[in-house]
Amino acid sequence: MAALSRHTVLVTQPLSDAARRRLEVFFDVQTQWEGQAPTRDELAESLQGKAGVLTDSRLVFDAALIARLPLLRAICHIGPGEHAFDLAACTRAGIRATSLPAQDAVDPAEDARAERLWEALLPLLQQAAPPADEPGRYGRWAPATLAAAPRSTLAILGNAPWVPALLALARAARVQPVQADDSASETQRQALWAQADVLLVCAGPIVTADELACLRPTARAFNLAGPQAHLGARIEDGAALLAPATQAPPADRTRIAAEDLVAALGFGRHGWHPPNLLNTEILCDSCC
Repeated sequence: MAALSRHTVLVTQPLSDAARRRLEVFFDVQTQWEGQAPTRDELAESLQGKAGVLTDSRLVFDAALIARLPLLRAICHIGPGEHAFDLAACTRAGIRATSLPAQDAVDPAEDARAERLWEALLPLLQQAAPPADEPGRYGRWAPATLAAAPRSTLAILGNAPWVPALLALARAARVQPVQADDSASETQRQALWAQADVLLVCAGPIVTADELACLRPTARAFNLAGPQAHLGARIEDGAALLAPATQAPPADRTRIAAEDLVAALGFGRHGWHPPNLLNTEILCDSCC
């Protein structure tokens, strides 16, 4: 029996052993341009037939170059600078684009808290999603709707350093994130409570009885703002969700970027929904 063909991806940055092993599970991996920046024609030639590329800001992907790469379906940026690709052109071409946050903008401790929270909350959000063959809050789940619509809602009242990372994880998993800060009106806060499947109280003014009354019977709410007896019986103590973990080693950014590339091409545990996806409007059926 003939071997199944595999996608080929191009890598222009040095990878850790873990990152390369992860890519090689799914793809044939070619490495080029680590030490020099190619011309536009050289880059276009090296990308012919490639399904994805893990790149850095030296390599510019403008609309003209993208038009020469009909098989390309993922561009994943890693590096200290901003990405150097035309996001609108990528979207028009059906190319998923990802970019890691700048290294100095990432707090590993807060990232780790967001990851621990997400692991605890995801089963609750999955339970809240309507079954695929039944009408739900978003109507019957036809295939096109299934790809586009969020299936449950994570609501956050207030703010905390780990909130941006948690919101990114939610969006990548097609969970609808909504947030109200301390300046939100009473009406806005009540609307937040009414649509939540899982609600996190991080900070802010005292929760009112009217807000509590908006919480649906099946929703779960957690207090992450510290001891506050006025929050009411429906709000569970969430202190354990933020319990500090043992000191984690520095994040392997090339491993994270590799996971983005794997997911952008429809594989892995985040298949179809890379955690650092920039153009979320590209749906699953547009990928190769």
